[in-house]
Amino acid sequence: MTNIDRDTTPWFKQFWPWFLISIPVVTIIYCMIMIYHAVTTENSLVSDNYYKDGLAINQSLALDNKAKDLNLSASMLVTETGRVAVTLSGSLPSAPSFLTLKMLHPTIDGRDIEIKLLPEPGDTFSTQLETPISGKWYVDIVDHDGTWRLKGKTALPSTTATILSPGV
Repeated sequence: MTNIDRDTTPWFKQFWPWFLISIPVVTIIYCMIMIYHAVTTENSLVSDNYYKDGLAINQSLALDNKAKDLNLSASMLVTETGRVAVTLSGSLPSAPSFLTLKMLHPTIDGRDIEIKLLPEPGDTFSTQLETPISGKWYVDIVDHDGTWRLKGKTALPSTTATILSPGV
């Protein structure tokens, strides 16, 4: 007769069955969390109306071309306290009564800021932000009539001025 050592421990008390069972269980739980997250959150970066956005590009190019024709540029400085000062240069036929500043966050649509810049003596326009901001921002400046636009990008806080130019 042969004497064979047999493991008489039941399967549920051993390591390997539980390890092998845990892999698909963890995968299923992770998939359920990802599906829940995909269904309950909104992706604000994806446009629902591509045709309308495509038509708007032509209008944007016209604004950029007008700013280029006027040889416009601007220097924007944002202080640590949130004061924004924009100095225009170029050949404007008349000084605008105000400018619209659009600060667009690259990834979060809800953080975008649109505010009016009021004139000061000279070619400077300024405003005070409600709260100081930081991070990377895309900047658009449009005149009060919406006839031209200057664009740029900045990383805040910064001690140097950001140069804005026509987007063309």
